[in-house]
Amino acid sequence: MPGKQMYVADLLSRNYLSDVIDDDPTMLEVIHNVQAIVNITDAKKSEFQKRIEEEPVLKLLKKFCIDGWPSKVPDEVQKFKSYKSVISLVEDILLYKDRLIVPSKLRLEMMRLAHEGHVGINKTTERLKEALFWPEMTKDIIEFVSECKSCERYLPNNTKEPLINHEILDRPFAKIASDMCEHAGKNYLIIFDYFSKWLEVIPTSGKTADELIQKFKVCFATHGIPDMLIADNMPYASYAFKQFAKEFEFQIINSSPRYPQSNGFAESGVKIAKAILKKGCDLDVALLNYRNTKITGIDYTPSELMMNRRLKTKLPIIQKSLEPKVIDNKKVCTKLKHKQQIVKKQFDKKSKERPELELDQSVLLQRGRMWEPAKIIGKSSAPRSYFVQQSETGQVYRRNKIHIRESKNEFPCRTHVSIYDSIIENQMRNEPNVVIADEPNAVIGDEQNRGERPQRLRQPPVRFRDYET
Repeated sequence: MPGKQMYVADLLSRNYLSDVIDDDPTMLEVIHNVQAIVNITDAKKSEFQKRIEEEPVLKLLKKFCIDGWPSKVPDEVQKFKSYKSVISLVEDILLYKDRLIVPSKLRLEMMRLAHEGHVGINKTTERLKEALFWPEMTKDIIEFVSECKSCERYLPNNTKEPLINHEILDRPFAKIASDMCEHAGKNYLIIFDYFSKWLEVIPTSGKTADELIQKFKVCFATHGIPDMLIADNMPYASYAFKQFAKEFEFQIINSSPRYPQSNGFAESGVKIAKAILKKGCDLDVALLNYRNTKITGIDYTPSELMMNRRLKTKLPIIQKSLEPKVIDNKKVCTKLKHKQQIVKKQFDKKSKERPELELDQSVLLQRGRMWEPAKIIGKSSAPRSYFVQQSETGQVYRRNKIHIRESKNEFPCRTHVSIYDSIIENQMRNEPNVVIADEPNAVIGDEQNRGERPQRLRQPPVRFRDYET
């Protein structure tokens, strides 16, 4: 070549050997043999060769390897252009370095073979990249493994989301939390005040709504009727208890099923009560001492915040301390909210906010240790709470977002709902501020829409009247 076309100085091009030296025939056989590079069967090699000939892009790429790459590459081959220096052709099979370039029709099969043991995305990628290659390979592997239904079923638990603090009202017994506690075969009703931390531990003979209503009436006779009650679902979501709340004009907010954290304050009350009960001390005396002990970070006791006075106990006390005093509830409320923010700051360090879910979105519902296919059919008025319908059984559940995760697969919504699902659906529609998806499900008794023969009206057993699934 003329010197003006030699962009890099090359001594050997001006001082080359004139004698022709033949290559070692054994070396030629090794270099131009696919099996020497990748362990592949003859049948699979033939399939690769056939698919390359059928695919226009790879057929064009094969031509470039033989004739050389043009200055202007067609758009369909642009994704291979950055690899042109390391792409070669051996026995009509395209190679990227020492890895086989996989035709598009064989990529799904290769990913399926690499994922047969249902290993994760990283291990599947490592296995495929040992001997195979195609553009955007990692993206395709992530999408394939994410859609694996077997892997979805056994996914780990969701990471916790940032803490949502309950609002604290600046008045004692305005907002209370309640739960049931069992110890040594006996049942106890726990009532815990958000503002004063006043704790009631009331023995009960059972967990029925009628008995709890009687216990609450006694408590209300002492402290007054609250504005709001935070509680679990059973039996607080029963018909009888809702009628009791309607009659006494207070609001019930039921926590998400299977998610005790949403009623965490009541769980704290249960923890305190169990700590008292398991030590075998007198319950009434222990509660008296608890109510007369200062709250950590607050300069007042539960009795002072509830009654504006200290209670006399067995322990000697200064006479002046028993006198009533005026307490600035707003300052106490500010301190309580500050304590909440400190707890939230520590909790949120290992939490992650997840996006909201959409109506009719296919999701996975956690039941026990496994995830099952489901669909979002409604949004509850409670934060991070949704109504989901399980795809396999058609049952409708209300669950917190911690028990729901997005799915890459599409799950159908069942076209038939049971009588229990109809009851839940009616409760969903009666709940204020709830958003319901437009469902194709027919209501029980609407046989004409379903094209079925008329059926008798089926009622749920009476024993399930007071409960909500």
